[in-house]
Parts: sequence; structure tokens; C-alpha cells
Amino acid sequence: MEIIMKILFLWFGFITIFVLSTGCNTSETGPTTDQLQLFITAADTVLSVPPDQTIQTVITVTLQTSVGHAVPERLILFQVDPPTLGFLNSDTARTNSNGQIWLIFTTSMNSYGVCEILAQLDDGLITASTSINIRERTPDPNQVASIELRVTHSKITGFRGEQRSETITAIARNFYGVAFPGAIIQFSIRDPEAWKGTIALAEGDSVTNFNGEISAIYSVILEQSGDVEIEARSGSVSSTLTIHLEVIYDMGQFRIDAVFEREATSAAERPAPQRLVCGETDHLTRPLAESRR
Repeated sequence: MEIIMKILFLWFGFITIFVLSTGCNTSETGPTTDQLQLFITAADTVLSVPPDQTIQTVITVTLQTSVGHAVPERLILFQVDPPTLGFLNSDTARTNSNGQIWLIFTTSMNSYGVCEILAQLDDGLITASTSINIRERTPDPNQVASIELRVTHSKITGFRGEQRSETITAIARNFYGVAFPGAIIQFSIRDPEAWKGTIALAEGDSVTNFNGEISAIYSVILEQSGDVEIEARSGSVSSTLTIHLEVIYDMGQFRIDAVFEREATSAAERPAPQRLVCGETDHLTRPLAESRR
């Protein structure tokens, strides 16, 4: 009997040790906080921003284990300090399958200094940051800062198949509004199609003159009605204007329809006659205001 008790005691002790040893493997297999690494970088650490403008740059965040394995689906919180210098397109985001997040940082207009982009893991125990130096770009008086476009007629009306043209003048100026001579201006039609026509520099014009002006000739054979957007560009500076094309397929029908439409409008606006009954006589009278004419 004593031998049997010893065997049972040893057996239960073995089971207890086995359960305890295997029980410590029941915890989560995911990486713990002390095994994670959070990185944040900016594509541009120095941004030179012209007055009254903004600039954007890409912010990349990476979450991985200590051995370099990506950690997906983790929530990251973001903050800009100070917030007056710019903003992100999102304050929170989750890492993708590669353990990364891409955000867009946009500078505030006419605000300069050093700002810090902060990233924080959802449990708040892991943080990372990167700095961006935002500087004011000094305007260069020797560069084109604006282009003004002028045209005599912004609407061209004519028969289908009729050829028409307009002169378009571009005026280049520097940041201070002074005419900029000698600038190369490129004219083009946005989303070009055959019905929108063509544009080319006027004969003898290659660069802006002493007044900062240069002209181009827009030509079109009227095929269909629509808007044509014309662009003038010098480097990264551009300007656009819109010319509306209206094609008349039958001028005679157009005039007749216009007359009928005008008559219908006049009839609709004309007040109806009023009928007055005086004793046994039925009188059809006009409104008082009309009878005084």
C-alpha cells in the first residue's frame, strides 16, 4: 500500500510540473512593447516657402520589431508642435501590411520656424519624432512671379465650319508687380482636342517685350460648342483663361426661335384682361395702367 501511495504521489507531482511548465506558453505570441521600434522621417527637413503660399512634404512612419519584422494594424497617434506651423492630413492611422504609414504635412501660410512631428504608439509607451525647419523664401526680382492673360473676346460665336481667331496677350511680372522683359512664355491648350483649335506665338514674338508682354494667336474652326482653357506658363508659374465657343448651325432658325421665344415671354408677362359686370352689361376692360397709355 505504501508503494502505491508513493507511485501516485510521484505521478501527480509530474502532472503538476508539466501543467506549470506549459502554462507559461499560453501568453500572446505577438511582440511586446520592449520589442518594438518606431521610426518617423520627413522627405524634406527644410522647407523654403514663398510668402502667401504653402508647401507639402511626405511623412513616413515605420513600426517594426527589434529584428526588423513589420508590425501591421497598430494604431499610431500624430501631433504637430507647434500646430500654428502646419498640419497633417490625419491625426491617427494604422500601419499597413509593411508596418508603414504615409502622411502629408502642409505648412501654414506665412508661418515660419521649426516644428516637430510626433508619433505615438497606441499604448503611449513608444514615441518617435522628426523636425522640419520652415523658412521664408526671399522673393527673387529676377524671376517671373505672375502672368496675366488678356483677350478681347472671351466668347466666339459663329456658323459651323467658320474659322475664327483671337489674339491673347500675356503680361509677365516679378514678385513686386514690375513688368518682366525677356521672359519665355509657353502657350498651350489644356486637354487638347481637334475641335478646340490651336495656339501659337504671334509672328516676331519669342520673349516678353519691355512691358513684359507677349502675344499668341488662338485659331479655331467652329465644330462644336464648349469651353477652351488656354494656359500660359513660365517655369513653375502659370495662368489660364477660358474662351467659350458657341456654334450656330442654322442662323435663320436661330433668329426665328429667338423671335418666338421673345413673343412667348412678352405674352406670358402681359396681364390678362379683366371682365367687369355692371348691371346686365358685360364689359371687357384692360387694366387701368394699360388703358392710360
